[in-house]
Amino acid sequence: MKQMEKPFVNRIVLTIILLMLVGFGLMTYFIIKDKPAPESENAVVRVMSYNLLVDNEDYDWGTPLGERPNGAVAYILSTRPDVIGIQEASRGWYSAFREKLKGEYDFAEPDFGALEDGSCTGLMYDVKKLRLVASEQIIYSVSNNERMRLVDVGVFERISDGKRFAVSSTHLDSEYPGDRTAERLVQIDELIGIAKRYVSEYGCPFISTGDMNITPDKPEYKALTENGVFSDADSAPLPHVVDHIFHTSGVKPVTVKLGDDEAVKGASDHLPLYADFNLE
Repeated sequence: MKQMEKPFVNRIVLTIILLMLVGFGLMTYFIIKDKPAPESENAVVRVMSYNLLVDNEDYDWGTPLGERPNGAVAYILSTRPDVIGIQEASRGWYSAFREKLKGEYDFAEPDFGALEDGSCTGLMYDVKKLRLVASEQIIYSVSNNERMRLVDVGVFERISDGKRFAVSSTHLDSEYPGDRTAERLVQIDELIGIAKRYVSEYGCPFISTGDMNITPDKPEYKALTENGVFSDADSAPLPHVVDHIFHTSGVKPVTVKLGDDEAVKGASDHLPLYADFNLE
């Protein structure tokens, strides 16, 4: 009788242990199931600003396209921004992106933009995440290069939850020929007016990307960040960087990163800058 008791006790102990494990598993399942989901990558809007460096097919001072699009495309696919504000995007860049990003990204303004010779400032968006609601190109009233100095705007709706936000891409005047502070201040005033109009018309936040050709110590930067409309997504912008991402209320920046991957170092004379936002 005693010889049979030990296996019997062992079976009872094993049964109890199994029941405890099952109970613990069910309890863990329901705790996880009922726990609010953390903010995932899908809940974040990633917006990039990328000056691509125009090629010499469009401008004789440009740099041959060569293999440069391969590095840019690799970085775009690895970081997967929702929207990309592009500057100095010549015909060669548009063609390369259409070919290499087909089915992944599209342009807010078709056919190389609305200008007869093509606009070099544009917007790309992830067609798997977003719907394009509206788009527009506005040429600045003053500029030293009409094809570059404009604002390309898109209103996007997130497929997952229907939330909307607007993004613009722009490229303010460079220091040619000579000081262009006054012209940039006019362009900034017009950009602020565009942002206000879109916020009012669509009731959504506005994110502005671009090569602003200004560093944080310039008066133009102060005009952009002390107007009651825009804030810099980067609370501590690098002193030498002229590419920026600004935003209105309605979004909260959570990450800002300047691309330094090997893939992009040879693609342009600028590094891509992206910011992650939570839609409020």
